[in-house]
Amino acid sequence: MTVLSRFLDGGLRVLDQERLVRTSGFWDAAWYASRYPEAGGEARALSHFLRVGAARGHDPGPAFCTSAYLDAYPDVREAGINALLHYLRFGRQEGRVARDAHGRQTGTAEALGSEALERVRQAFDEDFYRAANPDLREADAFAHFMGPGWYQRRDPAPWFATEPYLRAHADVAEAGLNPFAHYVLTGCGEGRRIFASTVRRHAAGEPCVRPRLAAVAMVRNEADILRSFASHLLALFDDIVIVDHRSDDGSEAFLADLALRNRRVEVLTLDEPSYIQSVTMTHVVRDRPQIRAADWVFLLDADEFLPFATRADFERALAPFTGCPAISMRWRNLIPETYWEGEADLSSGISVLVPPAPSQFRKIAFQPSRVALDRTVVAQGNHALVETLNGVEVPVFDADFPLLHVPVRSVEQILLKLSQGVAAYRRIGRRRDAGQGTHWMQMHQAITGASLTPAHLNALADRYSEEKPTLVSLTQAELLAEGFRVETLTVAQADLSDHPPVRRRGLAETLMSLHAIDDRDVATEDRPGATCLRTEGSRLVRASDQAEYSRLPDLPALRAVLEADALGALLRPSYDNIADLVPDDWSGHVPFMFALVGLLRPRRFVEVGTMRGTSFFAAMQAMTTLGEDAGAVAVSTWAVEPQREADFAGAYEDFVYLARKYADRAAILRMAPETALHRFDDGSIDLLHLDGLRGLEPARRALDAWWPKLSDRGVMLIHDIAAHEAGFGVWRLWEEIKGRAPTLEFRHAQGLGAVLAGKAPPPALLSVARAAADPSVAVLLAEHFQRMGELSAELFSRRYDMAQAEMRGAALGARAEETSWLRQELDSARAEIEELRGLLRGGLIGVAGE
Repeated sequence: MTVLSRFLDGGLRVLDQERLVRTSGFWDAAWYASRYPEAGGEARALSHFLRVGAARGHDPGPAFCTSAYLDAYPDVREAGINALLHYLRFGRQEGRVARDAHGRQTGTAEALGSEALERVRQAFDEDFYRAANPDLREADAFAHFMGPGWYQRRDPAPWFATEPYLRAHADVAEAGLNPFAHYVLTGCGEGRRIFASTVRRHAAGEPCVRPRLAAVAMVRNEADILRSFASHLLALFDDIVIVDHRSDDGSEAFLADLALRNRRVEVLTLDEPSYIQSVTMTHVVRDRPQIRAADWVFLLDADEFLPFATRADFERALAPFTGCPAISMRWRNLIPETYWEGEADLSSGISVLVPPAPSQFRKIAFQPSRVALDRTVVAQGNHALVETLNGVEVPVFDADFPLLHVPVRSVEQILLKLSQGVAAYRRIGRRRDAGQGTHWMQMHQAITGASLTPAHLNALADRYSEEKPTLVSLTQAELLAEGFRVETLTVAQADLSDHPPVRRRGLAETLMSLHAIDDRDVATEDRPGATCLRTEGSRLVRASDQAEYSRLPDLPALRAVLEADALGALLRPSYDNIADLVPDDWSGHVPFMFALVGLLRPRRFVEVGTMRGTSFFAAMQAMTTLGEDAGAVAVSTWAVEPQREADFAGAYEDFVYLARKYADRAAILRMAPETALHRFDDGSIDLLHLDGLRGLEPARRALDAWWPKLSDRGVMLIHDIAAHEAGFGVWRLWEEIKGRAPTLEFRHAQGLGAVLAGKAPPPALLSVARAAADPSVAVLLAEHFQRMGELSAELFSRRYDMAQAEMRGAALGARAEETSWLRQELDSARAEIEELRGLLRGGLIGVAGE
């Protein structure tokens, strides 16, 4: 990694941390800056907390006590992790508790406020929640759901499914919002789609409804153990999907017969030269309906077995993990006391050597209802689930049972396994990740040219997959001395006596076939493995032979914008520094106001509903920069509801004070908008901004009254189109407007919509609006202006701080200069005094002599 990439990576991590803390509900910049003066004010508070504050035990706000969290969880303290970041990323998913300085439990619920929290509580179905989650031990079911429950994708009511809501509404998922609270408080009013819960429930005191368990396996040439493996799966699982990857040792015929005889078994074939396990398993868990519908899905290899003699034992072991999205099971690498000559039969109980400790490697199982399958990837080796949105692994909980692993069963089997494993990884070609298949390469190299004995097989099985630069031998006596113990292996097995045996091909024939296939693929050695599959009947095939990222589609509207440089003309002014920033909800849209004025060049701007003046001063700054003879009028009573008077005290006086610098082109009409309406002829306004609208009907009346005032090139701005709080109805009005004329919309900072209402809007602005009709272009514009809004406000704050610092420095300099002058004057006065004293002394001596 280069210095630049490390720098960028570190910067992105800092931005991610800032975003996570800022939106957590625990961060209070004003409180932090007041409590910890060394932070240097609110603007620098968050940076200070992340860099040094958390490490010093500072609290991010009154609702989260850092020291209490670290005292409760010493493992977090020992790891040296920021307590709040740990809680946000891992702790609340693990059921850990956050507390305030008084020891009271806090979290998502407290961040909502008492009134909103009560609305969510009323919608919550406690009886359903307890019936659907028999593992629940907490006395307060609602508190559990609002804490770790929803992170574990538990459903709060029979009519609401948590995971589907997050999948359907990516903005809620990306913001890390509680989906149920979001729907109750805002999503319902927005008309968002919800899904009924599919979680089974049972009455108190009754046994749980039998969970539906599924297994997915990918095998190749496992004829020696395939019968025992299939018997094991049929004894424990309801649905089984097995992907046969180019088997030709008799496995393929056995699997085909198995699927014919058992409706629970589906066999798919994959004819890819390289070992694309991650791509294959990801496709299967997303594509096969029986897997998506299962309560649990286990990802297994043919040499892996669960340590249960019955299905009932299996279900009891899973019960404590009902609320967990995924669990991990560590390998127990078993070594047969006697290696098999042919088929490895595990049905009658065999003696094996069990290691004293589990392997460092783990395999996973997960609950589809608690994992966003469509944006989750199964990692190579089935060791983890990774969310594609952020590259973070899905949290897993360590199971209290291992996964029994029988990787080495005979000389023939290990030779075939290593040969085909190495060949499959080599088929990926030079594009292969250097870390993939390393253990296969090392073990294959270690046995090359060696005459394998049982002692060599013991060494291969011991700490299987760990680095082995050279092949050694381990006798059973040496293994026992290391702490291995002899046990009888007993695993669940279904009766397959009516199934024909596996007709195995000889090792030499299979190896010859393997190398023949590989030689056939030499011509495409660097052909990358498939990155996307589709199912055709019982075959898995490449969805496309194209590159993973295909050619971008031609967008005529966007091309026209680029050719006309309309996009450049729109974006360039958005980088201008803000001269007058009054913090409020509109601050995030100032760069767009700069851009809009630059393209529209309005001759008259009118703002209806002015309060603090952020948008008005942004337009005035942009119009002044253009240097054209244009005027602006602010229309407002500056009156607010009694409960909001304290928030806007002195707003009018502050506005008048700041507006003095634009006295030559700005006018103020302090009156009701309907009173000011007659002062404007129809067609007299190029840019109109309607702000401060709340209810739907008043907003609709204002729109109808002011729309005719727009000129042929007129544009109307409407704020609060994304505000869904109680009493706001502008968002509904916006949905009605969008079909009437070309529009641009931005959802951040309460939302801002721009309507090209005139008959002849500027061509450049019209071309941008047409291009933004394409969702991909709209997203790019929205992200740009949102980010510029954040950065511009931050830059203004920093420039303000620097100016204040310069003023303080200048004042200090002036005081230092004055002090120096006073010292000089003092020294001069002292010299004069000494001189006078000398004269006086001389005069007195002369008088005394006379």
